[in-house]
Amino acid sequence: SIVLVIVPIQDDSCPDSRGIGDVNAARLSSALLQKLEAKERLSPSVANYSTMFMSFYKNQVDTFRRSYKGIAKIGTVDYMQGDQADDVVLSLGRSTGMGWMANPARLNVALSRARRRIVIIMPSCCIDVLTYMQSSALQFFLSIIHVMDQLGGVVDLRPAQSGDALQQILRCLEQPNCLPA
Repeated sequence: SIVLVIVPIQDDSCPDSRGIGDVNAARLSSALLQKLEAKERLSPSVANYSTMFMSFYKNQVDTFRRSYKGIAKIGTVDYMQGDQADDVVLSLGRSTGMGWMANPARLNVALSRARRRIVIIMPSCCIDVLTYMQSSALQFFLSIIHVMDQLGGVVDLRPAQSGDALQQILRCLEQPNCLPA
């Protein structure tokens, strides 16, 4: 399955082009991976289960490391090239531009690391940036988002919603109509 999670940011800005560490996205990613790892320990579904956290930005990877206690492989998209995991969390980080994502090779690496499921954590400010970028890779990514939305694979945490964010994501991962990875 592929799930896109849109997370709110406090000031709704993307202040610099190098990407900054988004603490809320890092905490959500950490909690999600720990929940998936615990669930897999209780009822194993694959041999040698593995998880991965990656981001286009080292700052986001460093922010994630500070909040995570688990077994996941952790690194930038470039670092993870050639590696795979059963469940992957891709955190897009916060940036004024989408430079790394606009590179088709990097986007391909990012989206092809998951053997079973990938959850993409996207700050709300990235949606506006994506809509006016002209890169073919970003247009491709926008089309993926559109299809995911039609299939119920988008969890938007921006509106004030009742319920646990983790439970919303896990429910979406279990939907049979989510995009296959």
